Amino acid sequence: MIKPKKLSSQIVPAEKIRYRTYYHEIHPGAYLTVKEKECLRYMDPISTYADVAEKMGLSRRTVEAHIQKIREKFHCKRRYELFRLRELVFYEGKSTSPNAEN
Repeated sequence: MIKPKKLSSQIVPAEKIRYRTYYHEIHPGAYLTVKEKECLRYMDPISTYADVAEKMGLSRRTVEAHIQKIREKFHCKRRYELFRLRELVFYEGKSTSPNAEN
């Protein structure tokens, strides 16, 4: 039997991010600035920081700095955790269930 690796107490496991409904539940004191939200909005799985920077009219380094701040605030080590956080930020409270009454 393989034992699971122990996670650091400072890192939010992907499971916590995956099953939370609201991003404020992950780190209640953390918040996103307008530019950080904009960076998240323009990110997608195939875009690079340069692509995001071009869409926003900023330099690549500025976008990297905004994304790094997001990673620090929400302890996102991997890129897919950023995308899950993006879902929580922009689709917060909106059900994806076909039976939901919206």
